[in-house]
Amino acid sequence: MKILALATNRGAQYRLLALGHEVTLLATLPFGIAADFKSGYGNLVYLGAEAGDDAFRALAASLHAVCGFDLVHSFHDNYQVLAADIAADLGVGCRHKKEATRLAVDKARTRERIRQAGVSTLGYSRVESLDQLRAVLGDMKFPVMAKPLEGTASKGVVKLDSMADLVPALQDSLPMIVEPFIEGREFSVESFSEDGTHRILAVTEKFKADDSFVEIGHLVPARIDAASWRRICAYATAVLDALEIENGPCHTEVMVSGEQVELIETHTRTGGDEIPNLVRLACGLDLYDLEARQMTGERVLPSIPEDVAFPRHAAIWYLVPNEPRPRTLLEVDGVEDARAVPSVKSVKVEKMPGAIVHTLGYSFDRGAHVIAVDTDGDSALASARAAVKQLRFRLE
Repeated sequence: MKILALATNRGAQYRLLALGHEVTLLATLPFGIAADFKSGYGNLVYLGAEAGDDAFRALAASLHAVCGFDLVHSFHDNYQVLAADIAADLGVGCRHKKEATRLAVDKARTRERIRQAGVSTLGYSRVESLDQLRAVLGDMKFPVMAKPLEGTASKGVVKLDSMADLVPALQDSLPMIVEPFIEGREFSVESFSEDGTHRILAVTEKFKADDSFVEIGHLVPARIDAASWRRICAYATAVLDALEIENGPCHTEVMVSGEQVELIETHTRTGGDEIPNLVRLACGLDLYDLEARQMTGERVLPSIPEDVAFPRHAAIWYLVPNEPRPRTLLEVDGVEDARAVPSVKSVKVEKMPGAIVHTLGYSFDRGAHVIAVDTDGDSALASARAAVKQLRFRLE
């Protein structure tokens, strides 16, 4: 099959290549990596950083005239609506349901739909300007959460404790959604759907930095009791039904406060931060493989157990910066020492020499990560954290 893939999330693209499909990658240049040229893509096409939908559509049409695509797909939720539009332009197949993706990407529309379905009672406001934000906050009880309407990677997510926290810098996060702050523990639910039937593969325990909402670690499966697991999974399934998700993976983030479960946001894609690899290491199920096989016509739900067993726990932990002023990275030291820690599966440096290192603002500020696998969650987390302590930023 000849497939046009928009944007990155290479894990599933590599599975398509391994299955023998011809994949053309169409993405923006800032996300190109040297490994792309050795990965077996049929074609690699990069647009400039500011390229809009029209440029993607025009170039896709030109590529189709040469390649004759059978399918257009994107494993990145910000490009899935565009993928559906391009597929319609070209008269070829696409697995994305546009309306479901639109609902999931727009956090205010997500809130509206799940409230209509009786899945949530949490209030929210869609805000387009700082003046409107001031007016909305005047009617709300602090603290509140404010986050970009279609943001990712925790960028621009802030907790407002009073009107004094309303700074001009929030202008950069508009339009945004504002909603009450929920105190509790955060988890994500990794699911896979086929023809409207959902399977839960894992509940992921999440760890945030003390002074931001950036994730610094994950554990699969989460250390919770069976009743909590069932409650979280039932809630996530109700969210997917409300949004009319039919096929493919979803990554649904929830906050748990006592017995209350409330949606943070959901995505019509696999989770980031190596979560699909944590799931595979913990239970043997490969989300990337499931998606690649399903999108090319295979039924995969029968291969997913209704109750997944976890013989192992897999943890990831991140090296995070804490510099009072921006500095230039020379190297991340201690990689071999980190690899020598028992139970460590892999160590990956994410910031290359020459990168600017500063305080932790969003996910892409993190410098490296460690994955550890053990028979229980506490041990896997302890190994991952111990290995990260061996890593150090060497700065200019």
